Amino acid sequence: MYQSVDGTACVRLLSLDGEVGCAGPDRRAVLAPLQHFSDANIQLSTKTTVVLPLSALHQFLNRTVNERSLAKHVAGVLVEHGGADGQNLSRGFSPDTRFPQAEFAPYKAEYVWNPPGSGVLQQRFEFPVFLLTPESTAAVRELTAGNEKRNFKYPLHVAEFDFVMQSTKSGTHDSESCLKEWACLPLGGYSVWSSLPAINVTSPVENPIVLVMAAMDSASFFRDATPGADSPLSGLIAMLAAADALSRVPDVDEFQKQIVFLALTGEAWGYLGSRRFISELAGGNPALSGLSLSRIHQVLEIGSVGKAVDAGRATLYVHKQKDQVSSATNEMVEALQLSATSLAGAQHVGAVEVKMASKLNPGVPPSSLMSFIQKNSSTAAIVLEEFDEVFKNTLYHSHLDDANNIDKNSIAGTAALIARTVYLLGDSAANATQLQSIEVNSSLVSELVDCLLRQSPGMVCDLVKGLITPTQQYANHYVGVLLGEPSFSPYLENVDDISRFVWNFLASRTGIVRNQQVKDGVAAGIKRASASSFEECAQKCSNIDEICVGATGEHKGRCIMSTTRFVPAYSPRLQFEAASWKVVAAEPGDIMSEMDPVWTESFWKSISIWYFAVFRCLLNLPVPATSVVKEVEFWDAKNFSAHARALGFGFPVVGTRSSGRRRDGDTRRVAALNSLGTNPERISSDRHDLGAMAARGALLRSFRRSTCQMTRTVASSSATTRSHLAQVLKHDVALPLAPSFSATDHLPYVGYPPAFRPRLFSSHAAGSSSNVVLVSDDAHFQQSLKEVESSKSLGVVYFTAQWCGPCKQIAPYIDELSREFDDVTFLKIDVDNV
Repeated sequence: MYQSVDGTACVRLLSLDGEVGCAGPDRRAVLAPLQHFSDANIQLSTKTTVVLPLSALHQFLNRTVNERSLAKHVAGVLVEHGGADGQNLSRGFSPDTRFPQAEFAPYKAEYVWNPPGSGVLQQRFEFPVFLLTPESTAAVRELTAGNEKRNFKYPLHVAEFDFVMQSTKSGTHDSESCLKEWACLPLGGYSVWSSLPAINVTSPVENPIVLVMAAMDSASFFRDATPGADSPLSGLIAMLAAADALSRVPDVDEFQKQIVFLALTGEAWGYLGSRRFISELAGGNPALSGLSLSRIHQVLEIGSVGKAVDAGRATLYVHKQKDQVSSATNEMVEALQLSATSLAGAQHVGAVEVKMASKLNPGVPPSSLMSFIQKNSSTAAIVLEEFDEVFKNTLYHSHLDDANNIDKNSIAGTAALIARTVYLLGDSAANATQLQSIEVNSSLVSELVDCLLRQSPGMVCDLVKGLITPTQQYANHYVGVLLGEPSFSPYLENVDDISRFVWNFLASRTGIVRNQQVKDGVAAGIKRASASSFEECAQKCSNIDEICVGATGEHKGRCIMSTTRFVPAYSPRLQFEAASWKVVAAEPGDIMSEMDPVWTESFWKSISIWYFAVFRCLLNLPVPATSVVKEVEFWDAKNFSAHARALGFGFPVVGTRSSGRRRDGDTRRVAALNSLGTNPERISSDRHDLGAMAARGALLRSFRRSTCQMTRTVASSSATTRSHLAQVLKHDVALPLAPSFSATDHLPYVGYPPAFRPRLFSSHAAGSSSNVVLVSDDAHFQQSLKEVESSKSLGVVYFTAQWCGPCKQIAPYIDELSREFDDVTFLKIDVDNV
């Protein structure tokens, strides 16, 4: 029987130069016996599913890059679960290069910041690689032991790789070509900035700006296992805790400098957030009213600070551009050292020491600071790090950089240091008494670590749920792709949980309640203020200078005065126009623009693999929502159809003579039945909905009786434009649907005339209302259908899934239609949950 393998996959990404990462087996499934190896010294003579300990992974992958004869026999790689302990990783484990993103550095040097770096993160592999869970590791070990015991004779345990994680459309093997063909989306998301105090938009005060920033995304060889605890989330948590501490300082609105907190995303993939932020500032974007590049007086970045504690004392190093001398830079260094001295007797945090990084360093280490220095080399900018000459984090950009790799006391000490330093920089009238009173809430630091870096409680912790409704149980800090038209008021379904949480958190700390006399963080203000002091809100506030903070599905939010904004983060070399992305020319003389890889990610379905024992040739039909699959032997097409319907597959199947024949753009036909009978049923599935079939578990696998060669039956889909659907709702008539796209490739609207392509992206304001009903289960769905039928009204069923990019892109228009046609019932079904 089939059993699913639980784990996390390495995926395929594209750049202007080509592809990196891993690939699926393309148009046909691949089966290969499971074989365990204890190290990377592997010799293969036939297709094999390689099972490896984590410690051997990087060496083996680099061998496949250099040894083509080895790579061609690798069907896939399964990596055993294991932490740093007991995995022979004493020298570290980092898939990134030894100088991450060296092409963006404001200096040229063959320098090693990351000694354990293997570079596999930037390599291309033509086979899948899975990181197994502990449970799957134990199961796979048992199967490989069985194969070895039987000397790889039948019954043989094999793994089946049957998915596509790369674009299969011809010629789309780099970012520019795949964007033209609608086969991928750019990496990106939303950064967040927040001003302390709020900026008076109507009468802004032109004070110098102290910019305090940290990154909130990381990287990993296994995309969905990207914790980034030390690098860079420790810095982000320190910044959030410092903002919380500063929110309790009185009279911050009388500071002589404007304090701006900036949380950046996309930094691990070409410094997307910082470069886009600078680009928008330089262009004078009105959405950044109150900010300007010329007013940024000092930049203080918080880097990796989770491993700074040694023997009870935290030691932090100040890195700046080599040979840079300025009074503004010296002022920051002096403020840091004075703040460190003041913490000697502070409660809840240990001693903190600040040192200057070695003069032998070529310049600043890999950091967002590079974007600012490349824009203006005279910028007064420093980055605070836990290391001097090389990374202290030997698990940099790996899935092992989790909460166990950091010290909460190190983060709390850094947060206290930053809060006091920013106070000294912002207020020229700062006094020692007030400086000593600035304390960091160490319990908040622990809570942030548990919420953002652990699976329990994860994103369902009280702190997060008090501000947003999380869509995932625990956080993953891979940047993801930019869904929807980039907007400074984005549709919230297109903004990831971390960005939404940071937006609400910073707004709640930097904002004040209207007419509230005590200048305090709103969280503390809520406890002291009467209910009448607040205007409750679900989306928007009545006053133009207020925003709605903390509104969730369970409770309303509060209107507060705060200047907290989203900023789209994506490559400055990308332009969105006419409902599509295009690559523009690099800015002449701009090094970062010329070196920009322009990272993108292909569309694909959820990735999974199966393993089972091969006894004979069978047709196997996986039963939806289970990991056990019935094995039934079919002798003809009539038998096949009857059994398929009995198992709940109520849809037609396509049978043709040519495997992989293409028709109607990207619609695919495969020969799944021609070996099962002389007259297989030939019924087109073009008119049937992908979502409906996916909800019925429409995944067919067949073994040819003679050769056991795997082929697939792929059901096609029909996509509908918003205008067509609107006409259907207005006139209650059936209209032609748009051409279909492949369920496997998710290539929407291929071959469809540009004038008739649906607008995939939306610029709706954040928090727009919707009349779409989320279906919870099959009973709910059946009851809803009965209600529609009894009322003799129209109903629209919208099928979607977390892995479906086009589904998310059309979501704003479904919501818009639900408001426009309030007499129509709109039902939303997640095909993976119902």
